[in-house]
Formats: sequence, structure tokens, C-alpha cells
Amino acid sequence: MTARLRKRVVFFTITFHPEPGALRGLPLAKALRDTFGWDVEVVTAVPWYPLGRAYPGYRIAPYQQETLDGITVHRFWLMPSHDRSALRRIVTYVSFMLSTLAIAPWKVRRAPVIFHADNLPTTGIAVAALRMLWRVRTVQHIGDLWPDSVTGSGMLGRGTLARVAESILHAVIGLVYRTDEHITVITEGFRQTLLSRGVQAEKVSVLPNWTDEERLAPVPGDAATRRRLGLDDRFMVVYAGNFGPLQGLHVVIEAATLLREDMTVQFVLIGDGPERPVLERALADSGLKNVFLLAPRPVEEMPALNAMADALLVHLRDDPFLVDTVPSKTQVAMYAGRPVIIGSAGEAARIVAAARCGFCFRPGRGDELADAVRRMAALPVEDRERMGANGQAFYHANLSLRFGAERMDALLTDVMRKGERSGVEQ
Repeated sequence: MTARLRKRVVFFTITFHPEPGALRGLPLAKALRDTFGWDVEVVTAVPWYPLGRAYPGYRIAPYQQETLDGITVHRFWLMPSHDRSALRRIVTYVSFMLSTLAIAPWKVRRAPVIFHADNLPTTGIAVAALRMLWRVRTVQHIGDLWPDSVTGSGMLGRGTLARVAESILHAVIGLVYRTDEHITVITEGFRQTLLSRGVQAEKVSVLPNWTDEERLAPVPGDAATRRRLGLDDRFMVVYAGNFGPLQGLHVVIEAATLLREDMTVQFVLIGDGPERPVLERALADSGLKNVFLLAPRPVEEMPALNAMADALLVHLRDDPFLVDTVPSKTQVAMYAGRPVIIGSAGEAARIVAAARCGFCFRPGRGDELADAVRRMAALPVEDRERMGANGQAFYHANLSLRFGAERMDALLTDVMRKGERSGVEQ
């Protein structure tokens, strides 16, 4: 590397540590710095997801700066919301876009590459503007497809206005894609979708998700964790994460109803989100004694919660646009070394089947979930432990942070070199 071609990158994302699911956030930044010598700064918002409000210890302010494990993090203003209101969600995204456009050019050091670590069209607009202002190059990661994810969730509703909004989103996203030097996607299915939308094949590569290996490092199971949460020693299926419309967690109520008379199994749902009140009402109406709703727990507690599970549940609603999606809970479960029960129609189920680490069922089918739970509970403990070990081995070989950081280093370095050859100022 020449002195002119310094390995500097700005991460740009609306979610970052300590928010859950920010996989291409602090762990990747540290891996690129510590292993490959990158100088990383971060442009992000005050932590707000999925609570829909500022995390304790943070305030809603135009600009804040902090250092996390040696990484400089610039936090910008937004008006947080994570309910089912499309208008309030738009305000959240647009407010972050405006604050970064107004303040980031004066607060953030220019780097040869901006890594757009989420795929919101609003952050894409901000990144494209900074790209032109700083005369640098951009790499974008796509973890779910827009506008497919927002239209599929039903947030925009139906009718003429929804179709107009979808057309606008397609146009904006297409423009952002054209400004990117490279795009990474989590599955081959996503890659094929982008190619069908006119993105050049050489511009798109597959880079699967990993998980937050530092904060979610596996720990031994401990019965004391169950007792502390008021749970007994029955076979336990645990879901931990967002309670949103795409997760379709009503399937748990249906399966638990079918298993009502089987007092040897229980479901434990841990988390929060817009669908939690719906689940609470459904559970109260059903009178079920084999489903427990627990409040969100700190990420630091998740390794112990994963370890207490006899199986970890992953589920996505049965929608065509979700076929190529791999929920992050898939990697979490495999890394934790726990058996997986997964309701998915596509890529995620194929990964679990290839790893031989669990059972698959068709999404939205409570009867099939109930059957999978019965089968898993009937297995000897040794067989379940073998499933968990299989998943963990597959994760380390194909999905780990080490694997991903090596690919990202090569990609970012290549983009920087192309920028120098083309005359882009570094």
C-alpha cells in the first residue's frame, strides 16, 4: 500500500452498537482494524432500535461523539419510532438523513471509502451526497431488499398511494445502486434479484451474515438461569428477538394450543416490538400455560439464555420476498451450538438442512411447528447435542466474522485501488 492509499473507511449506518443486529458494526470495525490495519470511523444515530426511543445513557441531540473499543463513533440526531406507523417510521429515517447531511461534513474525517452498512434509501441518499462532496467511493451492504421489505410488511398499505410510494422507492434505490462501486448481499437469491433489476453482475458479491461473536460467545448451560426467570425444567423452545409482523409469532400460539395437554414442553418468547401487545392479548385469551412472554434482556445475558434452551426457534412469515432472507437468529443459534427449529421457506432452511443442526417446518404452520417440537423433545440428549455441534462447526467454516472480515478487507482494498487509478482524490 502506498502512503497515499491509506486504509481508512467510514461506516455509515442508522443502527450500531449497542443495538442488536448491527452485525456489520462494531465487531467488523474492530476486526478490520485489528487484523488488517484499517482506520475506521462510524456515522450513526443515537441508539434507538428496537425500543423506538433513546437507550439509557444517551440523549436525543444534534451531535454526540464517543469512543467504543477505540473506534470513533459520531452519533447524529433522529426522531426515533419503531411502531407500526409508516409516517413515524419515515420521520425517523428522514430525520437521520437530514442531520447527517447537515453536520457530518464538518465533524467526520473524509476517508477514501464509505461503507454503507445498511440499505435504507434515506441513508443511501446521504451516502451518495457525501460521496460527491468528498469525491470518494462507496460500498453498500444489503441485508434485506427494499422496497420489498417495506411493501411486504404491509406498512405502506394498499392502493394508489402505496403503488406510487413503491415506484418512488424503486427509483431512489436504483439511483443509489448506480452510485455504489460495489454491493454485498447475504444470499445468492438477493444477488439474482439485483441482477434482474439491472445491477451489473461484477458489482455484486455474496457475503453471508455472521453474528456478534464477542457479546454472544457460547457459555455452558446453567439451570440457575431458568430458576432466576421463574421457569421450570420442561423441554424449552426459546425465541429471542424482535416481535414484528415479519416474524409471524402467532405460529407459537397455534403450536402451543396443539401441545396444550403435553406438559413436558414449553415455549419462551423473549423480546419486544410492535406485535408484542397482540401476542399478549392472544395469550391471555387462550389461557395457555405453556407459553411465557419475557421482557427484553440485555445482550450480555443472551449467551446464558441461549444455553438454557433445549432448542432455539427461528421463524419468518410466509411471504415470497422473505424466501431469500436469512434471519440473524439462524447464525446466533448455530454459533451458540444449540439445535434449531426453523420455519422458513428458503435460504435459511437450506442452511440448517446442510448443517444438519435442526428441524425445518413450513412458515406459518403451527401444526408443523408442534410436530417439530415433539420430534426434537423425543430425541436423546446426545443427539440434540450433536445437532448443536454440527451447526457450530458449519458456522465457523462458512459464516464466521473471520471469514467475513477477510472478504471485506479484500473488497475495500480493491475499491480503494480502483479509486486511485481512476483519479478519485484520496
